[in-house]
Amino acid sequence: MKKQPERTEMTRRILVDTFIRLSENKPADKITVSEICNKAGYNRSTFYQYFNDTFHLLSYIEDDFLNYIENTVVAQIGNIRPEQFFIDSFIQINADKKDILKLLFGKNSSFHAKLKRTLIPLFAKRMCMPAEDPETVYKLDFYLSGIISIFSRWVTSETPMAVEEYALLMKQIVEGMQKSELLPRL
Repeated sequence: MKKQPERTEMTRRILVDTFIRLSENKPADKITVSEICNKAGYNRSTFYQYFNDTFHLLSYIEDDFLNYIENTVVAQIGNIRPEQFFIDSFIQINADKKDILKLLFGKNSSFHAKLKRTLIPLFAKRMCMPAEDPETVYKLDFYLSGIISIFSRWVTSETPMAVEEYALLMKQIVEGMQKSELLPRL
């Protein structure tokens, strides 16, 4: 007998949310399946119906977030006032997904690299740049490294700069890259 899709998704969401909450007080790589199950109110067999282990769960969270970025930020590149939309998107992502961001950009995270690997070809395509061209890859790697690092520092900081200050800094960076003609307009 198959489970109802809504219930399946709800159970998966509870396991994910529990993992995220636990990561607020403990490094993600130290969280156990038992801890997740105890806190979520499920048994281990239920966990294993959805995930192989906690690394698989973390990978699921990363992939889900990457899809979110692709469908919200990257999809808007090339539209009206893209620079401001780009900046506003990062601010909104922080407001909506702060708990996930702290997990993904936390200490010893390899998520920066995974995010760049995902975004470089998407940005190249949206900006009509040849994704297979090494120069394009280097330029986008440089650009995205800065944006991702600053964003990561902002969301994980104990005392982050005010939203307005952060928005101004991002605007200066985006406009500076465009003035340098290193990259075409977003």
